[in-house]
Amino acid sequence: MYLFSMPYTGLKHALEARDFEEGIRKLAKIRRIILINLTLGIITTIIAIVGKYIPLF
Repeated sequence: MYLFSMPYTGLKHALEARDFEEGIRKLAKIRRIILINLTLGIITTIIAIVGKYIPLF
């Protein structure tokens, strides 16, 4: 939700105004958010798969 409402909208406005420098910054922010989300998803998947083999108590 945040990705669409803030950085993507800013990217769209920057491209409409032909402000390519601002568009590059917004695109970099979108890529960073996607990378963080992908990393968290991979970590969650690894914990879900390996978690049953790691005794906690």
